[in-house]
Amino acid sequence: KIYGQNHPNVAASLNNIGGALNSLGEYKEALEYLEEALKICLRFLGENHPNTKHTKVSIGIVKQKLNN
Repeated sequence: KIYGQNHPNVAASLNNIGGALNSLGEYKEALEYLEEALKICLRFLGENHPNTKHTKVSIGIVKQKLNN
Protein backbone atom coordinates (compact mmCIF):
# COMPACT_ATOMS: atom_id res chain seq x y z
CA LYS A 1 0.00 0.00 0.00
CA ILE A 2 2.79 2.43 0.84
CA TYR A 3 4.91 1.99 -2.28
CA GLY A 4 2.34 0.78 -4.77
CA GLN A 5 2.56 -2.12 -7.17
CA ASN A 6 5.32 -0.57 -9.28
CA HIS A 7 8.01 -0.19 -6.62
CA PRO A 8 11.43 -1.87 -7.05
CA ASN A 9 10.77 -3.95 -3.92
CA VAL A 10 7.72 -5.39 -5.65
CA ALA A 11 9.93 -6.22 -8.64
CA ALA A 12 12.26 -8.12 -6.32
CA SER A 13 9.34 -10.12 -4.94
CA LEU A 14 8.04 -10.86 -8.44
CA ASN A 15 11.52 -11.97 -9.43
CA ASN A 16 11.68 -14.31 -6.42
CA ILE A 17 8.27 -15.80 -7.24
CA GLY A 18 9.38 -16.28 -10.85
CA GLY A 19 12.51 -18.05 -9.65
CA ALA A 20 10.52 -20.35 -7.41
CA LEU A 21 8.10 -21.19 -10.22
CA ASN A 22 11.05 -21.87 -12.51
CA SER A 23 12.42 -24.31 -9.95
CA LEU A 24 9.05 -26.04 -9.85
CA GLY A 25 8.99 -26.38 -13.62
CA GLU A 26 6.14 -23.89 -14.06
CA TYR A 27 7.92 -22.02 -16.83
CA LYS A 28 5.05 -20.11 -18.42
CA GLU A 29 3.89 -18.73 -15.09
CA ALA A 30 7.49 -17.98 -14.09
CA LEU A 31 7.95 -16.00 -17.28
CA GLU A 32 4.87 -13.89 -16.53
CA TYR A 33 6.22 -12.90 -13.12
CA LEU A 34 9.70 -12.23 -14.44
CA GLU A 35 8.46 -10.08 -17.31
CA GLU A 36 6.39 -7.99 -14.90
CA ALA A 37 9.46 -7.60 -12.68
CA LEU A 38 11.48 -6.48 -15.70
CA LYS A 39 8.96 -3.77 -16.57
CA ILE A 40 9.26 -2.34 -13.07
CA CYS A 41 13.06 -2.61 -13.06
CA LEU A 42 13.37 -0.81 -16.37
CA ARG A 43 11.03 1.96 -15.27
CA PHE A 44 12.64 2.64 -11.89
CA LEU A 45 16.16 1.25 -12.00
CA GLY A 46 17.16 1.53 -15.64
CA GLU A 47 18.74 -0.74 -18.18
CA ASN A 48 22.16 -1.04 -16.50
CA HIS A 49 21.11 -1.75 -12.90
CA PRO A 50 22.23 -5.16 -11.58
CA ASN A 51 18.64 -6.12 -10.68
CA THR A 52 17.50 -5.39 -14.22
CA LYS A 53 20.33 -7.45 -15.65
CA HIS A 54 19.62 -10.33 -13.26
CA THR A 55 15.96 -10.34 -14.26
CA LYS A 56 16.89 -10.40 -17.94
CA VAL A 57 19.16 -13.39 -17.35
CA SER A 58 16.37 -15.18 -15.47
CA ILE A 59 13.97 -14.52 -18.34
CA GLY A 60 16.50 -15.95 -20.79
CA ILE A 61 16.87 -19.11 -18.73
CA VAL A 62 13.12 -19.64 -18.53
CA LYS A 63 12.64 -18.98 -22.25
CA GLN A 64 15.35 -21.49 -23.02
CA LYS A 65 13.56 -24.10 -20.90
CA LEU A 66 10.27 -23.34 -22.63
CA ASN A 67 11.86 -23.94 -26.03
CA ASN A 68 13.24 -27.35 -25.03
